[in-house]
Amino acid sequence: MRDYQTILKHVQQQEDLEQEEELYIFQYQQHLYGA
Repeated sequence: MRDYQTILKHVQQQEDLEQEEELYIFQYQQHLYGA
């Protein structure tokens, strides 16, 4: 059961990273196309 929790936590962290990456890409695009 503990393994399941660990996996769940890892997946959650992975999703957080992806969201940060999307935000960074969005900001970079805004910068590129001269907001």
